[in-house]
Amino acid sequence: MTFYRLYKFFSNFSSKNSQWVSFVLFFALFFFSALVYNLLSPLKRTIIMYIPGAGSEALMYLKPLFITPISLILTYLYLNLSSTYSQRIVFRIFIAVFGVYFISYTVLFAPYREYFALHGLADLLEKAFSTHLRFHVIIPLVRYWMDTLFYVMAELWGSTMVSLLIWGAVNQSMTISAAKNQYVFFTLGVNTSAIVAGALSVLFGSWCHGSDESHWIQFTHITMFVVCCFLILTLVLYEFLSNKKWIITQEELPSHKSLSAERPKYTLVQAIKHVYQHPRLLAIAVIVLSYNTLYTLSDFIFSSRVEMFFGAHEKIHSNSFLAKVSLATGCFAIVLALIVYPIVMRKGGWKYTALLTPFIFVGSAIVFYLMQSFELYHFAFAIYVGGSSTITLMTGAIHIALLRAAKYSVFDATKEQAYVGLPLSDQINGKAVIDAIGSRFGKSLGSYIIFILFSIFGSQVSSIFPYVILSGVLMVLYWIHSILVLDRACHSNVNQMDNAQHLVAVHS
Repeated sequence: MTFYRLYKFFSNFSSKNSQWVSFVLFFALFFFSALVYNLLSPLKRTIIMYIPGAGSEALMYLKPLFITPISLILTYLYLNLSSTYSQRIVFRIFIAVFGVYFISYTVLFAPYREYFALHGLADLLEKAFSTHLRFHVIIPLVRYWMDTLFYVMAELWGSTMVSLLIWGAVNQSMTISAAKNQYVFFTLGVNTSAIVAGALSVLFGSWCHGSDESHWIQFTHITMFVVCCFLILTLVLYEFLSNKKWIITQEELPSHKSLSAERPKYTLVQAIKHVYQHPRLLAIAVIVLSYNTLYTLSDFIFSSRVEMFFGAHEKIHSNSFLAKVSLATGCFAIVLALIVYPIVMRKGGWKYTALLTPFIFVGSAIVFYLMQSFELYHFAFAIYVGGSSTITLMTGAIHIALLRAAKYSVFDATKEQAYVGLPLSDQINGKAVIDAIGSRFGKSLGSYIIFILFSIFGSQVSSIFPYVILSGVLMVLYWIHSILVLDRACHSNVNQMDNAQHLVAVHS
C-alpha cells in the first residue's frame, strides 16, 4: 500500500511539467541510492574495526577474500539474468537481495550475533593458523560472518546498484552531448547525499543514550531503518522513471528485436575477455582499477590513523568522526561539481576534466603523506608542532574526503561519459565487468600490495610506508597514461559518429 501511494504521488506530481520534473526525479534517484551507501559507509567500517580481534588491519583482508569473490558471483548473476529478463526485473531482484539482508542483519543477525557466530569453525582456524600470525585477523571475520557480510553488501551496494544498474540505465538513455551537460547535475544528487548522510549520522548519534553498547545498538537500528526507507524510495523512483520512459533500457528501444537477435550473450569469462580485447573498455577498466587501488592504499593508512587516535573502545566517537568526513566529502564534491567541473569541461574538454581526479589525489596525498612521515619517523617538525597526531588525522581526513569528492563529482561523470556511444552489448557487459568486478579488484589489488609489503618488511605501518608511496606514484602514472589513451579513443568514436550522421543527412 505504501509503495502504491508513493507511486501515485510521483505520477500526479509529474503531470504538469514533465521536463523539469524528470530532472528533479533523476536527481532524487541518485540522491536516494547514494544516501543508502553513504549512511552505510561509516557504519560498516566501524563495525569491522571494532570486531574483537579484528581492527583496521581486517579491512585489508576483506576486499580480496570476501568482496571480490562475492562481486564475481553478483556479476555472474547479473549477466545471466540480463540475458533472460528485462533490466527492470533485474533491478527489482538485486534491490530485493540487498533489502532482505539489511533487514535480516538489523532484526536478527546483529541482536543475536553470538548465537549465529561460527565459534567452532573459528576455533579450528585459530589452531590451524597458530603459527601464521599474519592471518590472525581473518579468524574474527569468519567468526562474526554476519558483520563481514554486512560490510560486503554495504560496499557492493555502491558498485552494483548505483554504478552498474542505475548509471547503466541512464547511459542507455543518453547521447554524448546530453551526457556532457547533464551528468554533472546527476552527480549532484550523489554529492548532496554525502552531506545529508554525514549530518544524519551525527544527529542519530545525539538521539541515543545509555551505555556505550546500548548507544551503539540504538544508533544502528535508527540508521538501518532510514536506510531501508530510502531503499524503498529508490525502487519507487526507478519504477516511475521507467514507466514514464525517462529511463529507456535496451528492451524498450524500437530496434530491440533485431538487436537482441544479433547481440551476443556473454558468459562472465567471455565478458572479461571482451573488455581486455576492446581498447576503449580496457582503458576505462585501467582508470577504474587505478582509482580504487590508490584509494585502498590511502584508506588503509587513514584507517590505521583513526584506530590509533580513538583507541580500541571508542566506537561511537570513531563513527561520529567518520560521519563528519562524509559530510566534508559532500561539501567538497558540490564545489567541484558546480564550480570546478563546468569550468574545466568548458575550457579543457573531457581529457583535462578526467585528469582532475589524479591531480587532486597527488596534491592532497603529498600533504597527508608528509605529515604521516613526520610523525612516523619522528622528524623535527613532529617534535616542535604541538598536536601532530591531530594534524595528521585532519590532513588524512581531508585527503580521503577530497579523493571521494573527486570520484562523486568528476571521476564518475567523466567515466560514465566514456561509455556513451558504445554499442549496447559493450555498455551492458563492459559496465558489468568494469564497475562490478574491476572496481572491487582494484581495491583487492591495493590490499594485496599492503599484504605483500607487510610480509616482506614487517607488520608496522612505518616499515611499509615508503613503498606504499612508491606504489602510488607508479599507479598514478599508469592512470594518467590510460586517460590519454581513452581520450584519443573517445575522439575517434565521436568523429566516426559525426561522419555517420552527416552521411545519413546527405542521403536523406
